[in-house]
Amino acid sequence: MDDLIQAYKETDYLVPEFDLCIKIDQCGEDLLSFCDSRKVESWALITAHNPYSKLLSKEENQKRNEALSADLKAYKYHFALGKGRDTDWPIEDSFFILNITLEQALLLTKKYEQNAMVYGLRQSAAKLILNKDFK
Repeated sequence: MDDLIQAYKETDYLVPEFDLCIKIDQCGEDLLSFCDSRKVESWALITAHNPYSKLLSKEENQKRNEALSADLKAYKYHFALGKGRDTDWPIEDSFFILNITLEQALLLTKKYEQNAMVYGLRQSAAKLILNKDFK
């Protein structure tokens, strides 16, 4: 489990539309500027890919992310990517969700069987938040 948590911490969470690269326990100037200019008080990065870190096919992951996208219709979000250092693990399509509460984000993390998500507040570093059901 420690190796998996370390892999999450070493992943680059990218929002290509805004050229953002989010890293765990960091608060880059580009992210601060993005949040300030758009009045973003909180955000989360979530995927539905590879539940509990079990690799699924590209088609299965796409269907799961389509379902997550439907659950996000009440939020403003942008497409994102999770790109780890382990080149054997595929890049995961994700969502950068704006102005979502921690509780709401955790519900989605649990619903889509994710071990963790990335969460942040306007003036704080990005945090790795583990699902209490982490296996």
